[in-house]
Amino acid sequence: MVTVNELPPKTAQETYVNFSKLKESFGSEEFNFVLFYGNPTDTEISWCPDCRSIHVDFMRFAKEYRGATRFHTVPVGSHEEFNRDNPFIKAVPHLEAVPTFAVYGKHIVYLKMVDPTFEDIVYFAKKHKL
Repeated sequence: MVTVNELPPKTAQETYVNFSKLKESFGSEEFNFVLFYGNPTDTEISWCPDCRSIHVDFMRFAKEYRGATRFHTVPVGSHEEFNRDNPFIKAVPHLEAVPTFAVYGKHIVYLKMVDPTFEDIVYFAKKHKL
């Protein structure tokens, strides 16, 4: 069973620092599936409605996955933080919206997909035999 590395939800700036450190650990021999999503609220997985559904699907896919790919979830800040000076927008990974699914190999982004579906993630993994 694959475990998911879930970065803790903090401010966008704090999480960006943690994401930068995480990205440095990405090895060239494996792929890293990363789901960027809006921070949780007091009652929901995320303030972003689309993030809530793909987060559940992403976690389910990771738990059923049988391979060498590593899985990570990265909260990118509150709704207010996402709509203003957010490092995830201004710098790499240059997010345009959440949710965003990205596939990293070492420090290279092989895929960046805005508002992915469960089927998109499964298709990519099967097509590339990951």
